[in-house]
Amino acid sequence: MIASKRPGTTDLKYYRDPKHGFSMVYPEPWHAFDLIGAEGRLFSERKDDHATCIAVEITPLPAPVTADDLPLLRRAFLRGLRSAPGSRILRRDDYDVGWAVGLEAVQLFDEGGARRKRWVRVLYHKQHQYRLVAQGRSPEEFDRWLVDFKPAMTSFKFDGGVAPAYPE
Repeated sequence: MIASKRPGTTDLKYYRDPKHGFSMVYPEPWHAFDLIGAEGRLFSERKDDHATCIAVEITPLPAPVTADDLPLLRRAFLRGLRSAPGSRILRRDDYDVGWAVGLEAVQLFDEGGARRKRWVRVLYHKQHQYRLVAQGRSPEEFDRWLVDFKPAMTSFKFDGGVAPAYPE
């Protein structure tokens, strides 16, 4: 392993998306890909294996989501997570912060014969759903990269996707 690619020692790089109005960070040496069949980006340590990744998928909605929608969203979110083979939800939460409504969970699940671990955040802002996922190809790999997953998942900002202006 290259020393610069060790979790916790990598620089974080900003990804800005002016089209969808957000920015986020990801480990600088990782590769960036467009999602296939959806709007968004995927960032992965490896070019040929995306099992360990950070991804954001944007879906337009027919109407804005409000805090009144949380009970229905919570049920649907948990039903979706539980439908994954071998699903075990380790932690979950939901919230209304006024300008956005969100749900999140950390989950173990089975995929292609492998046990995986992921952190999923679903944010509703204006008339869009933003689904963020930080996933490890194994629970151990998830835990190893958690030091870099945390800033990626928690620094997500609805800032127009543009660099901040600095006073002259």
